[in-house]
Amino acid sequence: GINAEYMGIFNIKDMTCPHMTSAYIASSMAGKMVYKDECTKCFATDKDELGIDVCLKCFNGACCTKLAHSELHASKHSHPIVLNIRSIVKNPEVSKEPVVVSKVAVGKEGGIDFQAEEYESITRVHCYACKVDLDKTNPIVKSLIESILLSHSAIEASKIEEWEHEFKECQHTSKLVQITEGLKPLDTTTLAHCNDCELSSNLWLCLTCGHLGCGREGYQNTGGHSHAIKHNQTTGHPVVVKMGTITPEGKASLYCYACDNDTLDSRLSAHLLPLGINVKTQVKTEKSMAELELALNLAFSLSQVYEQNLKFVPLYGPSCTGIENIGNTCYIAVVLQLLFSFPEFVTRYYDTTMKHLMECSRAPADCFHCQMAKLAYGLCSGEYSKPKKHKIILYEGITEEEKKKEHFYQEGIRPRMFKTFIGKGHPDFSTSQQQDSLLYFAYLLDKIEKAEKNSQCWGSYTIIPFQI
Repeated sequence: GINAEYMGIFNIKDMTCPHMTSAYIASSMAGKMVYKDECTKCFATDKDELGIDVCLKCFNGACCTKLAHSELHASKHSHPIVLNIRSIVKNPEVSKEPVVVSKVAVGKEGGIDFQAEEYESITRVHCYACKVDLDKTNPIVKSLIESILLSHSAIEASKIEEWEHEFKECQHTSKLVQITEGLKPLDTTTLAHCNDCELSSNLWLCLTCGHLGCGREGYQNTGGHSHAIKHNQTTGHPVVVKMGTITPEGKASLYCYACDNDTLDSRLSAHLLPLGINVKTQVKTEKSMAELELALNLAFSLSQVYEQNLKFVPLYGPSCTGIENIGNTCYIAVVLQLLFSFPEFVTRYYDTTMKHLMECSRAPADCFHCQMAKLAYGLCSGEYSKPKKHKIILYEGITEEEKKKEHFYQEGIRPRMFKTFIGKGHPDFSTSQQQDSLLYFAYLLDKIEKAEKNSQCWGSYTIIPFQI
């Protein structure tokens, strides 16, 4: 059953927690990764019923399910104060009549008209040592909580970084010539709007002359009257930056009309100064185009595939867990499913899962054995391979009897943290581009061999003798 304490059903106890001090709470998030959407030791997420606990000292993310990874982290590291985050669907719409799907496609005629669900966060602060909920408006934690909620999670940050690896600085940004004579700097003290209409969102600033124009009409549901591109067509000024995406680190969403592609600007800070913008004072308020594109590409998945009137029926239970494609990652799924089909591999990593996760004191996101244990539990336990009711998908040739049937799917796992850890520093496997399965297989085995030889806990261990 669900513990009422975790669901916040009881009132906050009127007591002073001795752990509500700087000794147990970080002063800021500077330089830290925040794991707020998935447990670092299992695949529980913030969208689950109990949510995810974020440690307010080290920002580790842990579950409060039956595995109790959050309570384990609190006792092992003496980090008792956590922020529990539960993400729930925001204003769920009444389901509409489904559209007939005749092809595996998104946003095209005959395909699925995909629209991502929006979520809102329900939060509370809890002390595991005192077993009490605390006031989240307390000045000691209030600003830290706000920063956590506004920040990208470690998983989001790695996804965006991988996606942005494909962006390059073009000749129009590297050789940009600005018109500074008679230039009127942007007034940052008032609400900016398009120079040619009254729109105050989805605005693009011309880096050549400072013209502020609205984006293309209807692109990515952002709205606009295309005044930015019309300015380019009139003047030939090539590069624009999206307002609201500029960060203090000098990053932003940029577009080059001449190249008709996203671009980078290594001297963005210097280019913005004549236009009245100091990047160090900027606060990011809008999603960059990379984030919008990434959300569209990653959020949709087909749990049931229909082609030539054939239906692929999902399987459930231990060792029948699927791996969801998290963006050009078929090559990873193939290799992992192959390895965990070997009984020796399952024995080595799944049978020792609980022991290692209970004993390890390293940061789970940076520990090879923690990530292997997490992966093994996800694939072999059957916990993420349970039937869940699916909304009906109509397809060409479907019968009335089939329409009335209940359709089910399994969630599977999304090994984003494993991908980031294993691919860190590799020129190919750290990106979001498709790669060769055999190369990844050899690379992963090399990683496994090195980790086993260096392991002080387990010692040397030969899993699969093989030759390529």
